[in-house]
Amino acid sequence: MSGDFFNSFNELLGKYSPCVLVTVVESSGSTPAKPGFKMIVNENGRLDGSVGGGASETFAVDYSLSMIKKNEKYAYFSLILENNNNNAKVNSKDEKDLLSRIDSSSKKDLTSKNNLSLDSTCGGSLTLFFELFANIQLNIFGAGNIGLNLVNLVKDLGYSICIFDKDENKIKDISQLYSSYSNIGFYGISNISHDNILKSDTSYIKAFKWLEEPVKFDISEDKTENKRNQIDLKNFLKPASFVVIVTHGHQDDNVILNYILNLYLKHDFQFSYIGMIGSKSKVKSVLENLFKGFKPLFKDTSSLKEKLESLPFYSPIGLDIGGTSAAEIAISIAAQIQATRYNKDQNNLSIVQEIIKNLN
Repeated sequence: MSGDFFNSFNELLGKYSPCVLVTVVESSGSTPAKPGFKMIVNENGRLDGSVGGGASETFAVDYSLSMIKKNEKYAYFSLILENNNNNAKVNSKDEKDLLSRIDSSSKKDLTSKNNLSLDSTCGGSLTLFFELFANIQLNIFGAGNIGLNLVNLVKDLGYSICIFDKDENKIKDISQLYSSYSNIGFYGISNISHDNILKSDTSYIKAFKWLEEPVKFDISEDKTENKRNQIDLKNFLKPASFVVIVTHGHQDDNVILNYILNLYLKHDFQFSYIGMIGSKSKVKSVLENLFKGFKPLFKDTSSLKEKLESLPFYSPIGLDIGGTSAAEIAISIAAQIQATRYNKDQNNLSIVQEIIKNLN
C-alpha cells in the first residue's frame, strides 16, 4: 500500500474518528482483488484503498458502515462472485436486506467464515476481514468541577470524550485548556425542561457544537440573526458509549437520565455504562418516579424491571474508595468506568439494583 493510505489511516486514528479496515486475506479466480488489498471506510463511506471494486466493494463499504453504527468489532466473510441464485445472493436491490439478516453472533468465531454469494460478472471468490477501530465514546453531562476532574483523569486512556453543558462562557474558557486534544469535543444542550420528563419521544433535547460559529442568515435587509445547527441529542450518542451525568447543581440530572432511559427502553439504544451523581434518597425518588412513567409501555412491571436490571446503571456514581471532594469523586468515577470497561469486580456505591427489585 502507498504511504498516502497509511497516512489517511493514522490521521483517522489521531482524530479518534471510527473507521473500519477491510483486508483481502484470500482470493481466487478472475477477481481483481488480491491478498493484501486494503480499504479504509469511515462514517462517510470509502476513504482510501480498494478491495477490488464492483459488488464486493459495495458490500464491504455498506457492511463497514453498519459496523461503525453498531460498534461491531470485527467480521469475516467469504464472497462468491457469480451470476446465479445462491442463498445469499446480493445485488443493489436487496443488499440492505442482507445486512439486516446477517447474524452477528456467527462472526465472533474467526475460524469459521460467513459464505455469501454476490451477483458479479467477474467471477472468482475472495475472503474479507473487517476490523473496527473506534475509541469508546465517553459522554459527560456537566462541565463543572467533577466533570473536568474526570476529563483530566481519562483524557489519555483511549476515550473519545464529549462534554455537554448549557453554559457557553464556561465552555469557551475550559476549551482552551484542552485545545491540543483532538479526542475532546465540547457541545451545547438546549431545550432542557422538566416539563419534558417522560415525554414519549426523544427529540426534546437538542445538542450542537459549541465552538462552531453560528450560521448567519438575513431575515431582512437590516436584520441578521445567528442560528446554531441544533439536532437531536441522540444523534451525538454512539452505541455502547459511556454516560456520566453530573450537571451543575444536579439541576438537570433527572431530565438527562430520563432521556437516556427513553433511548434504552423505547428504542433499544445500548449503553456500556450510565452513572448519575446523587444521594441515596435522590436516586430512590428519581427511579420511583421514572418507573411509574415507563410502566404503561410494558405489559407488566416484571418485564420493565428485567429490562432495567440488565442496564449497566450506577447511582450513586463511583466506587466506594472514600473522599468527598470533587477531585476524589472524579477518581471514584474514573475507577468505576475503567472497571466496567475491563469487566472487573467493583465495590460500587450504587443502590440502583436494590431499588429496582423493590419497585412495583
